[in-house]
Amino acid sequence: MLDVHETMRGGRPGFVPVDARSPDLHAAGRVPGAVNLPHRKIVASKLAAFPAAMRFVVSCAGPHCNGAARGA
Repeated sequence: MLDVHETMRGGRPGFVPVDARSPDLHAAGRVPGAVNLPHRKIVASKLAAFPAAMRFVVSCAGPHCNGAARGA
């Protein structure tokens, strides 16, 4: 089990935090270092900029966004 908060406090976490909310919500407040990638835009072409083995920790505004269910 990954404790995201503790891992991020330790420096280089080995994953990319992804904020799957709208750009407006992201601008209003986010996890430090989070990349804004709204859930409808989580597609393989957007993730191609990262190493193939990269892990992503996705946060969103609630269960309706299904950001964690999307991906390459």
